[in-house]
Amino acid sequence: MRSLGNSFALAVALAAGLALGNRAVADTLVTTFDNYNPNAEYGAWSLGFNTSDPTAYTTVGVGFGGAYKDIIPNPDGTGETMVELTVTVNEGDAPNVLAVLGDTDGSEYAYRWFTLGPGTHVLTQPLSPVPGSVPGADSFISNPGGAAGLNVSAIDFLHIQVDAHGSSTPYNVSFDNLRLIGVPEPASLAVIGSGIVGVAAIGRRRAVVKA
Repeated sequence: MRSLGNSFALAVALAAGLALGNRAVADTLVTTFDNYNPNAEYGAWSLGFNTSDPTAYTTVGVGFGGAYKDIIPNPDGTGETMVELTVTVNEGDAPNVLAVLGDTDGSEYAYRWFTLGPGTHVLTQPLSPVPGSVPGADSFISNPGGAAGLNVSAIDFLHIQVDAHGSSTPYNVSFDNLRLIGVPEPASLAVIGSGIVGVAAIGRRRAVVKA
């Protein structure tokens, strides 16, 4: 009977820890860029050297370019604290890459990452612009809109952009995923930690009983 009680307590503790962990790091998908079809392409991207397939949206260009997309339905990122963009620099220039999020009242927040080298990058920044908070990146309010702040419960549109360093150096960049994500708060981490301690204590008690 003691063994059954301990096993049940262990299962409950693990389930609670997993549930709390999932809540703490939940994310909101904005787009996967799979079979991506922007509403408009501008700058270097308007020349048409862009491709979309079931896994990514890829642009090949020289100089500044970007694409605009209405996001339907509007993702609800309530409670999220970070923006996460996954891109791959396939070849060419090590460019600056930007994502701009807009809400239903026209507010726009821009997130920029500088000088990305070859390979895949999972890029993050706080949703609320905090100058200097992320090395090699910055964020700013590109349009204040009708109401203060970015309404993450109603993300309405998206710009993705590449800003190359030279007017004659081509780049080849693939966009993969854009998400709004949360991170565990200190209080949540403390509760998770106490749950782990509880599981360890159960294990110790079982060892004592067997001895």
